[in-house]
Amino acid sequence: HIPEQVQVPADQVELSFLLDDRKCECLNQDDDYPFTNSLQPGPHYLQSDCDAQLIVALVFKSPVKLHSLQLTGPNDGRAPKGVKLFINQPQTLDFDQAESLVPTQQFCLTEADVQENSVIPLKFVHFQIVHSLTIFVKDNQG
Repeated sequence: HIPEQVQVPADQVELSFLLDDRKCECLNQDDDYPFTNSLQPGPHYLQSDCDAQLIVALVFKSPVKLHSLQLTGPNDGRAPKGVKLFINQPQTLDFDQAESLVPTQQFCLTEADVQENSVIPLKFVHFQIVHSLTIFVKDNQG
């Protein structure tokens, strides 16, 4: 979810308003906790329908530069742990592709990384002209 007060450095902006909602999608989402929840301020969240794996495909209205990412989750083991990022994929990846392709960047997140207001820095040089970002959550903290 998006914290009530997103803390963004002065020279950067929060980008959810640049998402092309019609082209964004999420694979494995629980119908009761869909992707759109993760873009709302407050206690709303995204959850997988069967296991920890999720693929979130974000498409921007125009190219962006990404400096960092915020992923928040509960302290009960359901927060993301293994995460792979892919940029500018021509179509939404499936789970086999996400497992096998070389990502633009990957993380093994700690519980501290997914606390509210924690920022995950990206390798900025690799995220200069981003038309789309695919986030593959491989597993969770539990």
